[in-house]
Amino acid sequence: MTPGNVGGARARLLAALVCLVACGAALGATKSACFRVFDATLYAGKPDLSVLGVQRLSVAEPERWWGSLATSNLTARRAATMAGIAALHPQPSSLAVDLELPEDGNLGSTIDNVAEYQRVAQWIRDGGFGGTLGFYGLLPLNDYWSAQPSAGPERAKYLQNANEHYQVLNASVDALYPSLYTFYPDQAGWRRYAISTVLSARHLSPARPLYPFIWPQYHNSNATLGLQYLDASFWQVQLDTLYVLSDGLVVWGGWDFGANRQATWDPQAPWWLALQNFLRGHARVCAAQHLMLQDAGAGHGLGTPNTSPNARLPTTASGSSGSDTP
Repeated sequence: MTPGNVGGARARLLAALVCLVACGAALGATKSACFRVFDATLYAGKPDLSVLGVQRLSVAEPERWWGSLATSNLTARRAATMAGIAALHPQPSSLAVDLELPEDGNLGSTIDNVAEYQRVAQWIRDGGFGGTLGFYGLLPLNDYWSAQPSAGPERAKYLQNANEHYQVLNASVDALYPSLYTFYPDQAGWRRYAISTVLSARHLSPARPLYPFIWPQYHNSNATLGLQYLDASFWQVQLDTLYVLSDGLVVWGGWDFGANRQATWDPQAPWWLALQNFLRGHARVCAAQHLMLQDAGAGHGLGTPNTSPNARLPTTASGSSGSDTP
């Protein structure tokens, strides 16, 4: 596709999404003051992204705190959770809890999961955390294939029923952090996935800000493309789509799964250059407002972006789950 065609396709996408949002209040954002971009990446050697107005989102995995503690030992797990929260220095202003309890298609299990999420949220508050709290991958519980035209009604119905139970978690969370990772190079399929997720999130939690997780690499469940970086154009589509649909986004990544360690930061990575352009190019982005003020002074000091053209796992096609954090 030529640069002109790419630009035209992007413009048509944005126009369609703007129309979609304008014509359907269900997709409307919660009217945050500005579009927030969060960094949850793990790269070694990463610069301070706060100078670009990007905010840090801490991700906590309670199972690391619990170790070998028995699930039934609520007292010990509560104490371990409170200790884990107290050990976070500095205390984060925003926290996404990565628990990812397995869904087996049985609503009885879903009800048990809801109770566990409620307990963990309360334990975190008991530990003194007073910031913005949410669970990674919830509200809604989502699925790539259920958003596609070929999907049968059974999975969608199950997700609808499960999410109706998860809706009570609104009382326990302040923000929503669903996963919108990339499984396939099908841009239209990803957009359907994103729109379906946002529709469900707005229905379940109309008063909660929505910050989907995205990852500039293909999900490692894809045997062919897994962990390859997305084309910059596809990444840009995701940024532009969420700019219209959500209140912000979270960028995850930066883990070398082969070496089981942090990946090395690349200041010329196409995804990073595209993100810098995004931060500067959209007036409603919090970072853009930050940069407007900064540009009047000393500048951001991370280099000019290149504008030339050039875990438990989220649910897969089989419905299995794994980890997106090391």
